[in-house]
Amino acid sequence: MTTPAGSGAGFGWVSWWGLSPALDLQAEGPAAQADADADGDAARATPELNVLLLGSVDGRHLLRTLARAARWPRRRLNFYLLEHNLEAVARHMLIFSLALEDPEKMGLQEQSEAFLEVWGNALLRAPVAAFVREQASRLALLVPEPDRLERELPWLSLRALKAQVIHTQEFRRWRDTGVAFELRDSSAYHEPNRTLASGRLLTHCGERVAARGYWGDIATGPFVAFGIEADDQSLLQTRNGQPTKTAGEITQHNVMEVLRELAAWGRPRDTQGDREKQPEPEGSPEQETSGDLAPAPFKLHFLSLGSARSLHHKGCYQARFQLLYVACGMVHLLGPELAACMAPGGNLLVELARFLVDLRPEQLQAFAARVGELAGAAGFTPCASAGPAETFARFAKQGARGPDTRPRAPSAAPPVAAAPPQPHDLASHATTGLDSGAPVPLSDF
Repeated sequence: MTTPAGSGAGFGWVSWWGLSPALDLQAEGPAAQADADADGDAARATPELNVLLLGSVDGRHLLRTLARAARWPRRRLNFYLLEHNLEAVARHMLIFSLALEDPEKMGLQEQSEAFLEVWGNALLRAPVAAFVREQASRLALLVPEPDRLERELPWLSLRALKAQVIHTQEFRRWRDTGVAFELRDSSAYHEPNRTLASGRLLTHCGERVAARGYWGDIATGPFVAFGIEADDQSLLQTRNGQPTKTAGEITQHNVMEVLRELAAWGRPRDTQGDREKQPEPEGSPEQETSGDLAPAPFKLHFLSLGSARSLHHKGCYQARFQLLYVACGMVHLLGPELAACMAPGGNLLVELARFLVDLRPEQLQAFAARVGELAGAAGFTPCASAGPAETFARFAKQGARGPDTRPRAPSAAPPVAAAPPQPHDLASHATTGLDSGAPVPLSDF
């Protein structure tokens, strides 16, 4: 099938991966401030960052944030995830169980390859499929409905690309076969990736019928999250007008770096990056005098589905979050109710629809304008953008922001972005609202 220009149908009915590069959320939130009432309590004396994420779907921002935690002053991190469907919650759990797998059980190369296949391939190698089944059995009590039905794989012809580093051949392969990251011989991919299946009600002969299949993105692909930016600028070089590295190669490099840093989690900073060097025993003089403490613990909180507009009724969530992230498919939930959950000086980060390939420039502008209207009505004001304004819109809560609440940049240089898309590469029209499962035109926001 194909999606008409301007239809927005390529976004799909369910989001499985994000449509923007992975972010370090500590760089987006306000500066860390210690609790003045800690009174010697070491835990309370460590500054806290509470982040509410609506529709982040794939955990990319969390993984990037955790991987770079050692570059920032020590801080307790609490992430609150609110998704549209239970399958997205289960996929979050699976991705994190894989990302935090014991290095003694799975090597970095094997781990990164399995991660990429589960992340964006419709078909898996047999060993990866076996790993997914094993993890699914462990999560069965938390996610009681296993994926049992075959899903149908939609087909789509090649359309415009919005990031030049995404090579035409790898993009076409994903469109034709569903395999975005071909890390082995193509004949090895024959097991369905059931983590990309979800339920949907269809109309058949005038009756509503429950069906299970793939209802996700068939236009953009899973390349954007880790495949179009890199700390190492050499990965984005071109030769004779063509990128020297594919988006798949850049993605694999970035994912391996994230997993390498996550493997060092909990060790003092001076031992990270050296798997052979172990931290000193607890209480040793070297540890007590070292200023390079291990990163503070983090917590993931999965909130109830559909609770975005009722969180403010609970006292524990009122003025709690220093940072609110809203995916482009959840923008319709942005309102005063969410603003009531924001702490003084809190920031709002909204994902725009830049990488939806079947939207035209004027409709992208209309969507960005509508985001500004919704944010303004909710009590937020625009703030200076630290990144591409076409990818994210940044706001601050009105009347609560001081002159210098932005954190200082981490020790490493920011990632270098690939060349931006050209206007003639863009197509047209609506985004998808995930609240009801039906497409919502821009004019209806």
